[in-house]
Amino acid sequence: MTTTKAVNVATTARTKLERAVARWLNRTAREYESGVEGVARDLFTGGCASGFVTHLIYTRDSERFALRHMVDILDLMQEDTGETGERPQPRDGADVDLNWLAWYGFESAARRVLDQAGVEY
Repeated sequence: MTTTKAVNVATTARTKLERAVARWLNRTAREYESGVEGVARDLFTGGCASGFVTHLIYTRDSERFALRHMVDILDLMQEDTGETGERPQPRDGADVDLNWLAWYGFESAARRVLDQAGVEY
């Protein structure tokens, strides 16, 4: 396993959304002995719905995040649809809303940034 304290934003993040997520990963990793890998494990254990990403807990904040990054989120959805042939759906079966889009976008961008950086989680 590669131990990486910070993801190099300049080389891994391609979009505004990915840069925002990479900054959060780097900031949060400072609190972890295991660095970014530990942050990734915690993020993907409970997802944004767990409250782990504190700036996406409140609906108004997550909706603002979704609107700010909507183009990138929709591009991720399009790419994911192309890979699987199936459109991503909210976990609880509810209608897609801005809150869900923020969480989906954040988690998807985190996976891409981490994968591009070669971080194992």
